[in-house]
Amino acid sequence: MNPSMYQEQNTAALLLENQKLGQENGQLKQMLSLFMENQDLKSRLQSFNNDTQDDVTVCFPSWRKSSSLWQTFNESQFTKNLQKKQLKDEHRTSSPVDFKSFIQSSMHINPIEESVSESCHTDSPPEVKDVDRFMGEIAYQLDRRILSHVFQGQKRLYGFTVLNIPEKIIEVSTHPLTGKVDEGYRLHLLQRRCVPAVVLSVPWSL
Repeated sequence: MNPSMYQEQNTAALLLENQKLGQENGQLKQMLSLFMENQDLKSRLQSFNNDTQDDVTVCFPSWRKSSSLWQTFNESQFTKNLQKKQLKDEHRTSSPVDFKSFIQSSMHINPIEESVSESCHTDSPPEVKDVDRFMGEIAYQLDRRILSHVFQGQKRLYGFTVLNIPEKIIEVSTHPLTGKVDEGYRLHLLQRRCVPAVVLSVPWSL
């Protein structure tokens, strides 16, 4: 083999190796980008969650203490009114209507207590619903990005989820007519799947 031919082959091999390294470098950059985006979303979610907890209205035990004091006062007032009524109408039997109105006039409901009680039984505050919606949007966006990365050649991702990626890899790498699996394409998809797996393994701090 003459030196010029050897040099050409060596140059071609180096170019091929350089191209391969460039592709691997691009995949690593994409993986790093996904990882940094995931970290940023986690940080924003944690900050949003902390701000929301300060604004949510909660029924505190101090209200229960106030409620019990009002209940004691109402019971005492009812007993006093009942004794006065018995002395005044000692020789007269009250009708059911009079007794009912007497009970209603004696048992007062504290407006503050009623308002707090109603607020405790309402639906979740809007802030809590916003957190749930925000978390769902983050999960959806991450799933879409991972699926788009693994199945780059797939135009439609309907029915594709992160959980069924292995099944979908076999499905898209199988020829629809012959039923033969393209092992090269399947291996390629499996390798792409390993890239976002690092992002998925990062724990969420909620």
